[in-house]
Amino acid sequence: MPIRRQLNEREALETNITFYLEFEGDRISKEHVCRAFQLVRKQHPYFRLRIDERAYVEDDNELQIIHFGELFLDWQQELVEWANSSRDHSKSLMFLKHCFEDSKHQLFGVVNHVGIDGLGYFLLVDTFLDYLARLIESIDVRVTEERPFVDMLSQYPLKETPEVCFNRDYLERQAKDPDPNQARPLAGKGEIIGNFEKFDKNITNNVLINSLRNKTPMQGMLSTAGMLISIWIRKPRPMLPQWIMNWCSTNLRQQAEPPVDTNDILLGSCPLAWEQEVNQISTLWQLARTATQQIHENNLKRYGFIIWNNQKSGFRIRQPTLMTVSNGYVPIKTQYGSVKVIDIRAMTGHYDSVTSNMSSHMTYSATFDGQLQLINTFTYPGLGKQWGERFHSGMIYILERFANNRDDTVAALFRSLDEQFPLGSDIERARLSGIPASAQTAPILSPSD
Repeated sequence: MPIRRQLNEREALETNITFYLEFEGDRISKEHVCRAFQLVRKQHPYFRLRIDERAYVEDDNELQIIHFGELFLDWQQELVEWANSSRDHSKSLMFLKHCFEDSKHQLFGVVNHVGIDGLGYFLLVDTFLDYLARLIESIDVRVTEERPFVDMLSQYPLKETPEVCFNRDYLERQAKDPDPNQARPLAGKGEIIGNFEKFDKNITNNVLINSLRNKTPMQGMLSTAGMLISIWIRKPRPMLPQWIMNWCSTNLRQQAEPPVDTNDILLGSCPLAWEQEVNQISTLWQLARTATQQIHENNLKRYGFIIWNNQKSGFRIRQPTLMTVSNGYVPIKTQYGSVKVIDIRAMTGHYDSVTSNMSSHMTYSATFDGQLQLINTFTYPGLGKQWGERFHSGMIYILERFANNRDDTVAALFRSLDEQFPLGSDIERARLSGIPASAQTAPILSPSD
């Protein structure tokens, strides 16, 4: 029977997961790619759906695949453009662009975020690559297993939900920060920009070693880096001590009753929220351990479901200072049969909801093939490109400190950041704008609240 239900409060049409996949294989055709995704759609019911106003409707609509015969040298620019393009979801919840030349292949994809989270997205890619490799060897490939529909967030285990109250004077999220050296998009329209970094295997391995040594997972380090850069980047800089409202994503699949199978593609995550104080003598590892403890305690309380239930009842907790998401190790192999995976990147974006004065940003991390990836997304021009580059550079700098097992105080770290990334210098302006320092004449505005 067709499935029809209302979208719930955690589902929205405005966001997407946009991804880039690079792989190699001598016998891969565009027909193989199309067929592999058709098998994915048969296995996972989410991809057989279409959006009809405010409802899910089961439908056997065609997957929207666009084929181009040449490779994109600048995959980052193409990824950002795809993340900001409008899509017709009466036709499909997924849109793909397949580019190839000889044995090299690029796949750009957009998946509506309405029913799939980061973990579900990685499962999608893993399932696709498995089918693709099998199709190259045999034309008689069948669906492994047709999964059932699962409305993850209807399986909350809480009968009574306590209200979530945070009443401190928190640092607000970063407000508008125009960049005078960048051309503006069309009036009223903005976009989401992604900055990408891939750490080498040595740095990634050191991060892992120090993570274990200090009993602090990646999410604790990422939250700490985000807190500190959110304070450091503002001019005038907020006085310390300063309270931060932290959000991070948590996986609710195993907290549901009954637990949800990890082989299901669905929306199975909610934010955790906690307050944390930053002062001058706080150290990097102290802050990271405190963040880790807060995350652990909130997970034991099934805090993600508490926030979810509060939102369903109309009680909205205060918006965070920042949100960071660690996806951990990506469950994607580097080799599927004769298919070799070279690179995989992803970012979240919006469709038509970003305006030129919007101010928002998020930070994501994931580890693939032994290399830690960092993605910072921000709204432009609301948060200027210079702001985005400085935030991204600052996050990289602090994560490298963790890799070197540095335990700087906040005061010392801020002094080091100011020396490393002096705002308004000719060198900094030239590096960020691509304009020769001698040609720089316009002043740089300082980021403000």
